Amino acid sequence: MAAEEVARLRKKGYTTVRAIDSKFKKNKKRVIWNTYMSKEEADRDQATVVKTFPGAWVEKISK
Repeated sequence: MAAEEVARLRKKGYTTVRAIDSKFKKNKKRVIWNTYMSKEEADRDQATVVKTFPGAWVEKISK
């Protein structure tokens, strides 16, 4: 499901979106908008993202 959403968004020109695995195998994959060097940078971009995707949030993802 996440892979299909990524493909749909990329066709619309959102080239930085990608699907990532959840921390727990039982959870669904997540679609992320972009990767940022700082939380401040992510928070700034969130204002733009929520205009297109209401309810979007910033989350730290560790590997």
